Amino acid sequence: EVSRTDLKGMAYPLYDITSSGMTHTWSTARPEENRYRVGELIVKRNFGLLRIDWKDTKPAVRLEIRGHDDEVYLTQDLRL
Repeated sequence: EVSRTDLKGMAYPLYDITSSGMTHTWSTARPEENRYRVGELIVKRNFGLLRIDWKDTKPAVRLEIRGHDDEVYLTQDLRL
């Protein structure tokens, strides 16, 4: 899952990215409450990928959660 929050005194949002194990996942997953979650909770085996575009003075960052056959489950563009 991807979680995001804005903290007082920080000039940018804080992100937390959690990926599953590549060989296992919950067999009886129930959605957990998370008021900071961005998008849906992904309960399939997955891996995370960060793409960074360094062309501009402020890099563009894209987070991808991918799974079997490189399927994209979630994409999130991060503001820096």
